[in-house]
Amino acid sequence: MAIYGYIVPFIALALGLGAMAWSNHLSRKFDEAHEMQTQRKR
Repeated sequence: MAIYGYIVPFIALALGLGAMAWSNHLSRKFDEAHEMQTQRKR
């Protein structure tokens, strides 16, 4: 049972880092798409 004490924080940390990386990736894609749209309008 003591093993869970080590596994749970590790999983939480991995999920947190994964979520941060995923949100950064999505925001970067959104910015690129937005820039392409503004360039088309001009």
